Amino acid sequence: MRTVSNYDREAPGSTPAESLKGLVSGIYSAYVPALDAAQVVGSKVVHYLVEHWAECAGTIPK
Repeated sequence: MRTVSNYDREAPGSTPAESLKGLVSGIYSAYVPALDAAQVVGSKVVHYLVEHWAECAGTIPK
């Protein structure tokens, strides 16, 4: 699984230059939401695999 915190637009009320300046100082506006999304989706996958291990253990995911 992969998650990203890149964005394609500046935050509301911010200019593109302000958004880029924030990246230099390590302020990543979507970092925490990206981690949250990975946890929500990843946990569903892990729970499914654990519950259905007998079926999934010998197969390649589709």
